[in-house]
Amino acid sequence: MMFPSWLKMVVTVRSQMQGIASLLPFHKLNLDRLRDTDELQKDLADYIAFRINNSPSITSSIQVTGAKVEGSSQSRFIAHLAELSRGSFLFIKLTLDLIERGHLVMKSSSFKVLPVSLNEIFLLNFNLKFPTQRSYEQVQPILTSCLASLCPMNAYEIYHSVNASCTQTALGWDEFLRRFKTLSGFLARRMDDTYMLFHPSFREWLTRREDNESHKFLLDVRVGHANIALRMSRLEAPLDAQKTLELGHHVLKAHLYKNSRELPVPPRDLQALWVAAASADLSAALVADRNAHSPNVKVSNLLLLAGASPDASSPQRDGTPLLGLCAAEGFDEMLQLLLKFGAAPVNACDILHGETPLTMAAAAGHKPLVEMLLRRGATVAAANSKGAPPLLGAVREGHWDICVVLLGQGGTC
Repeated sequence: MMFPSWLKMVVTVRSQMQGIASLLPFHKLNLDRLRDTDELQKDLADYIAFRINNSPSITSSIQVTGAKVEGSSQSRFIAHLAELSRGSFLFIKLTLDLIERGHLVMKSSSFKVLPVSLNEIFLLNFNLKFPTQRSYEQVQPILTSCLASLCPMNAYEIYHSVNASCTQTALGWDEFLRRFKTLSGFLARRMDDTYMLFHPSFREWLTRREDNESHKFLLDVRVGHANIALRMSRLEAPLDAQKTLELGHHVLKAHLYKNSRELPVPPRDLQALWVAAASADLSAALVADRNAHSPNVKVSNLLLLAGASPDASSPQRDGTPLLGLCAAEGFDEMLQLLLKFGAAPVNACDILHGETPLTMAAAAGHKPLVEMLLRRGATVAAANSKGAPPLLGAVREGHWDICVVLLGQGGTC
């Protein structure tokens, strides 16, 4: 993908996952190393000092043996909290928030009462907010639905998602609002009146923990996917193309039929029937912009099982069939899937442009797709509507490795 020169990107990755970004041609900054630099330490210390100086509650809470932490003692507190944060302003903010509300009180000059990680802070906040298992169970459906959503939902969407899995009496609106308000601070309200979890670290804490950490308050995100899928199919059907793609994602993630026994048909067929019953046009969903630009192979497979046409024309490239678009863009897994479901013959020309999939793949420089199409029966002699064979397109674009492959199959210009 080619980005314009004016487009700048800031991409973050955790230290233990640096391998996934190793191939990206970005200038790299290591926050673990920056922790020892004066600039970052000064920013952290300035923020902590600002919070202390502007909050009488924090100032009165950080006391050791009855004396306020001032002068050198205050400096030690600032240095200690900055070191614990490991460069995370979020850690410092949440820790100072707990001190300001009176939930953390310094008892010794070693400040051992302070949490040492974000996970400890989240656990402490949840223990304070939900002292009993029953109180937490009341908000679990809200959190799981927000976790599973592909985009932020408004309060009504969350409400109906929560009620979608109710097998007895549905939750009333007033009761929902009461439970929803208990999550204030954990769900951030956006300008469009939708809600999202306030930070990615919090999302991660709700879904996974290390073996040596407490597993209390963990959530099964599949429940949220099931809630949203049931809501969409019951209240919003028939679904347009984009909504159908979203439903397919949630149906696959929920996998409601996974543990069902003695089913009359395979689970994947039941999933396909579910999507087919709720969608207005399966083929339109298959070739929707989002799926055409970045194909979701698993969802596409579900749509094809449900009855979408593998020969559907994409709105991209003035109606080019999806098979040709995949050949031109290099979507090898998607092209293979379409061929598996009986897409049009690989030597057929695009009606609008007169190009064969092999010609498109060769001109675009996608060697693996060229080889795949040849194995599937595409011929090097299958010319486009202007009589130009695939080899000519590869020569014009300078894809010499593809020229070698086509010449090996008897291709000519």
